[in-house]
Amino acid sequence: MCLAGAPRSRFRGVGPAFLFGTIAGRPWPFWWREGNGLCQQDGFFTFVALSVCQPLKKLRQFLSNFLKVSLPTLVVLWLLLELFFRWGISASERPDGDFDADHLLVKFDSTAGEGTYTIGPFAGQQGRWHINNRGWNNLRHYQLGKSNKTRIAIIGDSFVESFQVDVDKSFHHLMAQQLGDGYECYSFGWSGSPLSHYLHVGRYVKDTYQPDIVVVNLVHNDFVQSLAEYNPYRGIFKTLDVGENIDEVDPVPYHLPWMKQVLKNSAVFRYLHYNLKFETQFRMLFDREALVHDSLAYMKLMDQEEERIHRAATYSIEGLREVFADQRLIFVMDCPRPSVYAGKMEKDWQYRYNQLARELVTATGAEFIDLADTMKEDFAKNQQPFNTELDLHWNEYGHEVVARRLLQQLQLAP
Repeated sequence: MCLAGAPRSRFRGVGPAFLFGTIAGRPWPFWWREGNGLCQQDGFFTFVALSVCQPLKKLRQFLSNFLKVSLPTLVVLWLLLELFFRWGISASERPDGDFDADHLLVKFDSTAGEGTYTIGPFAGQQGRWHINNRGWNNLRHYQLGKSNKTRIAIIGDSFVESFQVDVDKSFHHLMAQQLGDGYECYSFGWSGSPLSHYLHVGRYVKDTYQPDIVVVNLVHNDFVQSLAEYNPYRGIFKTLDVGENIDEVDPVPYHLPWMKQVLKNSAVFRYLHYNLKFETQFRMLFDREALVHDSLAYMKLMDQEEERIHRAATYSIEGLREVFADQRLIFVMDCPRPSVYAGKMEKDWQYRYNQLARELVTATGAEFIDLADTMKEDFAKNQQPFNTELDLHWNEYGHEVVARRLLQQLQLAP
């Protein structure tokens, strides 16, 4: 029953009898407002039903609209983006990792085949990769044991991994082409590896492939990240616990979490993660000091941890010299290229690592190539950068320069 123009009081008869809903077996009415009048209904449970059912009705309507309109729209949009980031702007592809439990070593899945690594929001830089039978980015099929050819093993991080250029444009492939059939160039590169891990890889290479010549490529973050507490990929690589003594910290079995394994099949996810570096950008939103920290971290640590960094680097370089006591051993040190372009290389804090590497390597009797000298001279003559604006890894020209310099070194008497 509804009464137009009824009084504005919301409820009538609220009391103990209302709560039980009856007086002498008869329902006690209450009133509620509807439009311009009051409506009467009987019983407490009707009041509860009205209070609960109205929100449920709105929830059902929302879910119905979402399932019928919003969800199909999102699915179609996702499918269109999947197609776009496969055939339009190519989302970056990276092969799955595989943990070698026998050698405690992370490599790539040898069944990964081929793919394309892209850089930047418009995939402006691309590199074709090829994972060989032993889980490394190299066109050559690796043979175990001693070879009847001169075998060169090249150890390093992402600069040796060389995803930023086509695999046949990497410096180790260019070297193999120039050296001819009497030589083999085996590369062992994994992004993020520190100097301490090169020692670990070196032991594996010596036992498994018995090379004649070994090249170890060094970059500036190799030194700090050899210390266990400063390695952002702790657990994947061999690191060092440098205290009163130096203890090696072994890698632990690496397995990609199942959720990431599923998401890697999505071109949209790969585009956000690799091309846009969404995770890093999201972190920057909440930590404005992170960018400053990243850019100054190694400079500060060089001052704060100079003695421990020196000890870790000495341990690793002397260890490599001991492992390859019977092989020709060549260390190559990268160049602080932005400061070369600016004509301020000697003032760059990173150049201190070049000086440290030269000091430690020459003390062991191994050969040393400082790309700071090579690239400074080449840039002064040709004015051609060794990396793109999208990425600080070597571009095709950078790989050519490194290959030429190593070929010159190999012609020298050891």
